[in-house]
Amino acid sequence: MAVSADIGAGYLNHGAADNGPYSVLLANMDLARLRPSIVLVEGGYNDAGSDPFAVAAAVVSLIQTIH
Repeated sequence: MAVSADIGAGYLNHGAADNGPYSVLLANMDLARLRPSIVLVEGGYNDAGSDPFAVAAAVVSLIQTIH
């Protein structure tokens, strides 16, 4: 099991430790090497107040990257 997290990170927001957003956290995990059978992305209110179209685009991009 591998875990990558940054409190407050979201699809667009960088989070408290400035390690995010999710796309950066995912890139740092090197999924190709890990070859996971399941990837959980816990997204919620961390992008509240952001442009919903930008959040939607980031979600689609992240899912494409995971695939």
